[in-house]
Amino acid sequence: MITEVSINNFKSIENVDISIDSDTNIMCFLGKNGAGKSNIFKALRFFFDNLNKDFCDDIGIDRINPYIQKCTISISFNVHLLKVKSEYNSKLESDFKILKNYFEPDKSNQLIKLTMTQNKDGTIMWNIRDRAVRGIIKNLFPFYYIDTRHLDLYSWSWLWKIINDLSATKSQVEPDKFNQVIDAAFSEVYGKKYTDSKNILSKCFEDNLITLDKYHFENRLANAFAMRFGGDHFLMNERNLDFYSDGTNSVQYLKLLTSLIPQISVTSCKFPIIIVDEPEIGLHNSFIREYIDCVCNNIKSNAFLFISTHSPKIIEELALRKTKYELYKVEVFRLHSILKKMNLSWLKNENARISIKETECYFSDYLVYVEGETELQLFSNERILSLYPQIKKIHFYSFDSNDARLRNAHSGSLNLGIDYKVIVDMDKIVTYIKNSSKFKLKSDSLVSPIKNNQKNQSDLFRYHNQHTQVDMISLRKKIESLLKLTYSPSSGLHYFCDNNYSSLVQSIKSYCEFYNVIVNKTTIEGELITSENLDKFMLYLDALTFNKETQRQHHKIKNLPDCNEKIARVICECNGRSELQDNCGLKHKSIIGGKTSGWCSKWLDFYFLNYIDPITDDKDKIKQFEKDFPSLNSTLQILKNMVQ
Repeated sequence: MITEVSINNFKSIENVDISIDSDTNIMCFLGKNGAGKSNIFKALRFFFDNLNKDFCDDIGIDRINPYIQKCTISISFNVHLLKVKSEYNSKLESDFKILKNYFEPDKSNQLIKLTMTQNKDGTIMWNIRDRAVRGIIKNLFPFYYIDTRHLDLYSWSWLWKIINDLSATKSQVEPDKFNQVIDAAFSEVYGKKYTDSKNILSKCFEDNLITLDKYHFENRLANAFAMRFGGDHFLMNERNLDFYSDGTNSVQYLKLLTSLIPQISVTSCKFPIIIVDEPEIGLHNSFIREYIDCVCNNIKSNAFLFISTHSPKIIEELALRKTKYELYKVEVFRLHSILKKMNLSWLKNENARISIKETECYFSDYLVYVEGETELQLFSNERILSLYPQIKKIHFYSFDSNDARLRNAHSGSLNLGIDYKVIVDMDKIVTYIKNSSKFKLKSDSLVSPIKNNQKNQSDLFRYHNQHTQVDMISLRKKIESLLKLTYSPSSGLHYFCDNNYSSLVQSIKSYCEFYNVIVNKTTIEGELITSENLDKFMLYLDALTFNKETQRQHHKIKNLPDCNEKIARVICECNGRSELQDNCGLKHKSIIGGKTSGWCSKWLDFYFLNYIDPITDDKDKIKQFEKDFPSLNSTLQILKNMVQ
């Protein structure tokens, strides 16, 4: 198998090092167009295509930096398993007598490192100059590059080349004896007609001084297979390949290659390396599932598969099968391609829930994780996007208040390298314990960074140095001190008349912001219904129709003299929570329907139609929105700055 790949100054790749675990045989690269996935594959192909060469017209050197004089590609090959097979193969045994002189110092691993260096003039230098050694490596590790954008879907003749490569073996008889055996077999099958025709052809060729280039034995073997199976023209279900759609032909072709190559390699004492560039092209999701099934069933210890993809479906299918594989995110940084190895430790959890919703996140440029449906409605609202068009570039993922689901898509924990924010309600950071009248920190560090005990003093100083206006150490100590206090509302009220509470909320919001977590003071409903827009929202509610019991409840709330209590109860009427993290003791169901009723969009449409659309100047529109939704506007500004 291959254990390491190192690429330096090749096209867009400045420096890439890939280490491959001994039990990994599938490696997947994902990233957007132009990130450099194909250049990684081109480097591998460049290496194998030139194994027996000392010069190449195709210059692979990085053209971004004019001072670069050479590119290098190194691959380490562990030939231990092939060494074991050589005990039963005389040809392989003789090859290993040559290879053993080039093992790395720790010879117990039977590791050979090959490094090619190409200069600007096209010359190629190898760390192992002996062509025989490189030829053996080329033979033992056949390389197959499959670009699905340029497949010949109606003639699968390339399959015969693969059969040649992997099935070839040393002839068991001399050439003359071989011809005698063939003549005897064909004479038995075709009779005297074969013998007469063969003699005529021989005399005709001889009289005209014509000779034929002798087939290598592996070509003869492939021809023998073709004859054995009835010809070299492939049919599917007894029909020509052009009868089927491109997608059907593509998936069948990929499945055939994926199963054929590893299985034949078992008999040939070889370790094939397969590259498939964007296998999802032209494939329906059901075909992608079939293909990944084939990959997981066939790519095991006797072959290695590299895949590049833009398809969240491919990643989902790999994850669902709990297959041992590695994922790399390819990105562009300062005009060069960089690799980030994703952390897949979460796959070890049998309860890990993965779907295409999670894997879609892996392909995004900007990510915002939200708790539920109301947030999705809010941040996809066309009226909001008209004020903040930059937010259109952000992918929003709802983890449904399920921290395990968040972990399966979290850029930080997966090492995706994607700019992200997490928007959560206050009850995801702290919980209010009524019996003790205290707030207690929640335990999940992904959404409650204050609880993350792994953040050491140097981390806090780092933020302090970047943001000199905030001393993070003091802020954390302040939060810990405020959490020791008790917070009790006045009798019958559902908000805190306590400056310490306001200080606690603001400190939590400030601290969490440095860890990419945006905290709503109560719930997202509290961001949409505020003291500044309450009168407007009540007008919106007046236009709705309620049943008698709900109407009676709402009428009492509407006439409350305490404005803060009125806001708390209206928020609870709309599925939110009060500062006490309860529903204000309301007996009747939400007056605006469930969280999926679309009330958020309807309220915003009403607001914009009546209070924003009449304003002609865009800046004045934003000022008015900021006045009525101060906290939400602050969140939108943070998201806007992510993209800018």
